[in-house]
Amino acid sequence: METLDSRFFERSRGREERVALTLGEQQLTWSEWVQASRRISAHLRSRGWQGDNLGILLPNAPSFAVAFFGILHSGNTVVPVNYLLQPEEIQTIVRHSGMKALLTGEPFTEQAHQLARRSPEPLEIVEVSSLLASPAGDFGGAPSHSADAPAIILYTSGTTGDPKGVVLSHHNILSNCEAYSQVFDFNDRDHFVCVLPLFHTFAITTNLLATAYAGSTLHLLPRFHPRHVYELLQAVPSGIFVAVPSMFNVMAKLPGEDRLERVRIVVSGGAAMPREVQKAFEARFGLELLEGYGLTEASPVVCSNAPGRNRPGTIGRPLPGVEVQVWDEEDRVLPPGQPGELVTRGPNVMRGYYKNPEATAEAITPEGWLRTGDMAVLNEEGCVRIVGRKKDLII
Repeated sequence: METLDSRFFERSRGREERVALTLGEQQLTWSEWVQASRRISAHLRSRGWQGDNLGILLPNAPSFAVAFFGILHSGNTVVPVNYLLQPEEIQTIVRHSGMKALLTGEPFTEQAHQLARRSPEPLEIVEVSSLLASPAGDFGGAPSHSADAPAIILYTSGTTGDPKGVVLSHHNILSNCEAYSQVFDFNDRDHFVCVLPLFHTFAITTNLLATAYAGSTLHLLPRFHPRHVYELLQAVPSGIFVAVPSMFNVMAKLPGEDRLERVRIVVSGGAAMPREVQKAFEARFGLELLEGYGLTEASPVVCSNAPGRNRPGTIGRPLPGVEVQVWDEEDRVLPPGQPGELVTRGPNVMRGYYKNPEATAEAITPEGWLRTGDMAVLNEEGCVRIVGRKKDLII
């Protein structure tokens, strides 16, 4: 079976000189992305790391994409670090994950060295830009790893008390990329515009890995400036823009009347989409805004509206190969129209929480159903509407 890195290398063939990654004026071709990732992989293997957890503390930049596939290709597991967390919260992630190294660069280099000095266990700091600027060594052969091997550990909350690290395998994420790409028919002519932070599962799957899966181009923005996003979407052909409702709300208020006629797909997730925001964005730019839904434990996409089959007010239907049901308090399946907890099952569901079998057993039933904690209603068309959180429900 394929792994994320084998899919990445396979997709690079035949498009070596095409632009793969951009950040402002900086560009990397597919060949440069592959070669840089191989260099990272060779260095990590030379340090003796295999089957270990290695962190990434980097901004939205090509260096993140290079480090990501370098770690995977070396047979190790990626632990993206949320740089918006407090230092003590990041320290907890470093300690709980047992990461052996942290791949970093500006503007986080000094913060990474501080983490290493405070870590009770050895934590090696790998400065990606310095490594790539050094003379290339022998790439050698990469260790083999299976599709069931852990690819990423994503910490969903932070980390005071009992942290939860979601372990996703290569197969988990590849299945989600395949199903997600099938819904939107992504191809190598698409241009993804990414302002979502790459340390988050939403950006990793729907931007970075969707690009690698389809052989597309990924345009990175370090932070959200609505005018910059708008100008980039005006400039690229066949634009794909995935963001959160608050971003669409701000963009809908941009002055002017110019439409985004080159944009092909716009998707919202990460939070419930207010209908008034959806209407305002669609009216301003002449685009269909599609709402989806997911959670880190599901790699993350579970449901989405699809082009031409949009059902506003819902999160659409489950992705191909993904099952959803609505359950009552006794885990009985409820018929359409009755609210209950949304549960999901499929190849995208996580392996479990890292070093936390109790929490894993609470989240996933013996039959493989993941309890989302979200209250939902299923309609006769098979579309899902989220109505709240289970823990917020007062009976």
